[in-house]
Amino acid sequence: LASTCVRGVPDTQCGFKLLSRRAARELFPSLQIRGWAYDVQLLALAQARGVEGSKVTPLTPLQMAADLVALRLQLAWSAWRRGSRREEAGSRTGWRVASRS
Repeated sequence: LASTCVRGVPDTQCGFKLLSRRAARELFPSLQIRGWAYDVQLLALAQARGVEGSKVTPLTPLQMAADLVALRLQLAWSAWRRGSRREEAGSRTGWRVASRS
């Protein structure tokens, strides 16, 4: 359905949108949809108003595969269960993954 509103963008719900300050100031006040389809409306408004832009793909499939391998190795080695160095120093801002029961 989104492709009927926006031409040339195969993945309108991609979580990564990059706008110039000028484009954001022009487009965001005009948004009427506050739900899941706000990004489709944002892209449709940009096209209708001639706002130039490009789709930025932050991850390539190869990068994603490498990240998943690294994540799997970290989980296998229990790297996250030990906590971060900040936490070890007494800070409460460190991230921890709950241990498996």
